[in-house]
Amino acid sequence: MRLHQHINFSCYVLFLSLWSLPVAASIEPSLFIRAASNSVYNGVSENANQPIIAINAEFQLNYHWTAGIQLEKSEAGKSQRNQNLSSYIGYDKKISENWLSSTYFTHRAFLDSQREWNYDEFSSRLSHKNGFSVALSYAPNYYSSSVKAIGTTVNYSRPLIKNSYIKASVGNMSIPSLLSYQFIETTVGINYKRLNVELSYHWVNERILSTPVGNITSPQFVFSVNYFAF
Repeated sequence: MRLHQHINFSCYVLFLSLWSLPVAASIEPSLFIRAASNSVYNGVSENANQPIIAINAEFQLNYHWTAGIQLEKSEAGKSQRNQNLSSYIGYDKKISENWLSSTYFTHRAFLDSQREWNYDEFSSRLSHKNGFSVALSYAPNYYSSSVKAIGTTVNYSRPLIKNSYIKASVGNMSIPSLLSYQFIETTVGINYKRLNVELSYHWVNERILSTPVGNITSPQFVFSVNYFAF
């Protein structure tokens, strides 16, 4: 699929979101730019451990609905997932004083690649105000039209000293036709005005190369800088 077709699909998803959902009197947009030493998703590198630059535009449609689009690019070769254009729409609902539920649909497109990596993902998260959350994801075509995947993660975050925080995640990716692997991620971050800086460590219990869903390897340390434009 050509680049303009991917962009058209992503814009079409956002257009339907804005057109069909009940929206607030004024939609609240946000924009941030991210530079990182790697692109990590579900515990593994998507782009052969290359640095990336990304831009993310998000629209708060009303109290519950959010839509967004993200473009991420690295210098990995065309056989890798070096350009990712993702569009998403989500519904957040407070189900009690302490708990929030979130359900999202995401279309992930990998541009200018020698093979088809594109897939759709449905995810749901239950979060507690103390920083604890559990999440479940399902992809009927995970990086491949014939591969299904189910992901589960347990997450925890808490503030440290002023403007700093720590996060940790433990996850499992089950790909019934191929394999199952586990991963751990820990992150220390700090906020300063519009800047956010993070250092994270990633561990994966498998090292398998050239699977239909890409390489399964641990990217280890990742450094990232985020700038929140508005």
